[in-house]
Amino acid sequence: MADDLEQLRADAEAKRARLAEEQVLTSAENHVAHSRVAELAEQCAKAYRRIAAARGRVTRALKDGDSAKIEAAHAHLAKVQREFEEISDANLAEGFSHNSASLNRVGRVLDAMSESWAADAEVTDVMFGRNPAP
Repeated sequence: MADDLEQLRADAEAKRARLAEEQVLTSAENHVAHSRVAELAEQCAKAYRRIAAARGRVTRALKDGDSAKIEAAHAHLAKVQREFEEISDANLAEGFSHNSASLNRVGRVLDAMSESWAADAEVTDVMFGRNPAP
């Protein structure tokens, strides 16, 4: 029985080590992903500021009354709006992929946690005679 208990303890220790590794890896990967999502948000903000500037250009052209300037300002506004939509769509897709990967990492941590806790509970049960060792 002592050998069985020692084997259970060794298995439990290995599962705790796996859990710790998953937690460290998840923390690091989440930090990188969070930084990237912040970069994506800043890209969208910059693109949106270009739209605001282009709207100001349209307003100034309208006040000026020059049809060529008005046409050019509207064309520029349409261009920066398309660019914003492209950036936004790409960033949303990338952001969702980071979110999905993060959820997968959480799943791995929870799986490792469940295995670790179950192994520790089995050691405790054997130690107190509640569950005979296999």
